[in-house]
Amino acid sequence: IDAVAPRAAGARVTVALDIERAADAARRVPSGTADAGELVQALGNLLNNAVDAVAHARVGAAAADGADRPTDVVLRVDADAERVRLCVIDRGPGIPPARLATIFEPFVTGKHGRGGSGLGLALVRSVVERHGGTIEVTNRDDGISGASFTLVLPRLTVDV
Repeated sequence: IDAVAPRAAGARVTVALDIERAADAARRVPSGTADAGELVQALGNLLNNAVDAVAHARVGAAAADGADRPTDVVLRVDADAERVRLCVIDRGPGIPPARLATIFEPFVTGKHGRGGSGLGLALVRSVVERHGGTIEVTNRDDGISGASFTLVLPRLTVDV
């Protein structure tokens, strides 16, 4: 969250962390190893994409201000003894349904004319799968626009 905070603040996008049941699971001893740098880069890519989606959706629209404004991007963390589930949920425009099936393929981008090589989500998927995990994307179905990226990773010891 700290890594994307300056970018989010500049775009007037709020970002929050929501941790569920992770503290109890963290006391258990995991097995295997993970590359912390790769996982942080993958998660940072998802968070930056979410900030960009929300900021782009606001172009030409009045942004709500004030303490009662809902959070724009949430990183939800949930863990048990065997796996960690990370969800990046945003209040952006969502993903066109036709793009959902190919969004993790190289050179697929929704940032036409706004930067982006179309490699970020392909790299995220590669990192997640290299760590024995899965990633999926859906549009929110709770009556609020936006997308949800869910990573499920086995509990691993992180090499730093």
